[in-house]
Amino acid sequence: MRAACFFILLLAGLWPCVQAVEKPPMADAEPKQLIETIRRAHEVSLLNVPLGAGTARVTISREQVGQGGKTMGSEQERLYVEYAFKGEKTRTDQYDLADGGKGNLKSKHINTGEVAYGLHAGRNAYIARGGGGDLSYYEKVGYDFHPRTFDVAGWLPLPKELEALLSDSRQFKSSIRSDGLLEINIAGNRLHEDWKRSATIVLDPQADCHVVEYDYASQWDEYGSSTTIRYTVERDAVFSALYPRRVVRELVEDIKDPNGRPPLTKTTIRTEVEILSFTGAQTVPDRDFTFEGLEVPVGTEVTDSIRDLRYLYGSPLDEEGQLGKLLTEPLVQPEAEMAESKDSLRPETQGAGIADTEGATTERSPRHSSRLPYVLAVLAAVIAASAVVLILRRRASRSNGRTTGAD
Repeated sequence: MRAACFFILLLAGLWPCVQAVEKPPMADAEPKQLIETIRRAHEVSLLNVPLGAGTARVTISREQVGQGGKTMGSEQERLYVEYAFKGEKTRTDQYDLADGGKGNLKSKHINTGEVAYGLHAGRNAYIARGGGGDLSYYEKVGYDFHPRTFDVAGWLPLPKELEALLSDSRQFKSSIRSDGLLEINIAGNRLHEDWKRSATIVLDPQADCHVVEYDYASQWDEYGSSTTIRYTVERDAVFSALYPRRVVRELVEDIKDPNGRPPLTKTTIRTEVEILSFTGAQTVPDRDFTFEGLEVPVGTEVTDSIRDLRYLYGSPLDEEGQLGKLLTEPLVQPEAEMAESKDSLRPETQGAGIADTEGATTERSPRHSSRLPYVLAVLAAVIAASAVVLILRRRASRSNGRTTGAD
């Protein structure tokens, strides 16, 4: 009977879920098999929802408390969001929340995975490298509404996060609860035995192993400073079997005083997402995921960090802004400066050894000196044209003067 049960669990891909593994050894295949099962389930889930669009309400609250419990600052941002995704592409349009509905436009953000476009209403637009990174909204709850985002409870997609925790922790346990949910418990810090760390992750095997709850706490210095994340996802089969209904994520950074006094600062960021509507059946135009789809107003300043350019969109001098691009881009960037700029923009490690080493880094592209003659030629043409206009104006002024004298 026990052999039969083992075989059934193995076929169902759930045998790793009832294992308890002390860290190390790393040679045990069960945790890795479990992570791979979760990865495959998430991939299948994304195939089931290839595109979608809808609306949401988002509330982002930030509070910082200093020593003695004194509030150093607090703010709350309430947004009405229109979102869309198609394949790897994702788009979020943010508006002020007015009477529970859509107010004035704040910003638009598009990420295709390869390139990112954005517009800050009344200010500027940007073009940047796609994917993740600290300067991106990509896969950040409350800002990105692609289905994969809701499984990024910490800093990485769940399978990558579990791999990082597995390599750094001393204990990894998993089991099927009485309610049918899969619970993973992780504890200990392999590199710093006296530093506290724990994580409890609850997944739903009946819903493609999506995250239901994520509770993480980790000490990251010898003084007891820590990061805590509490994350919950509610799904409503009546609303949508494929998309969440409500998401709450609370991040707490507690920085301790080296002298043992009360905490220096305690920063709390709480993000609440309420999905108002979702449809996975409507067609989403490809143009919605392009720079043209942002509908940038003429005269808006555009910063292109991929080509290291800055220009005014739709300048009257040149409908495509090519002249502005040529006049503002650097010709050659020293190798040392390029290396320094890459390092300064590289995403920093966040949270107790968990870092997205594949995060996108904004890089400057070297320019070739062969473009110098072309730029000089354009400048000469502009100067020559200005001179011609000036001469014509002077002649017209003299002619008018003579006519007046004759009168």
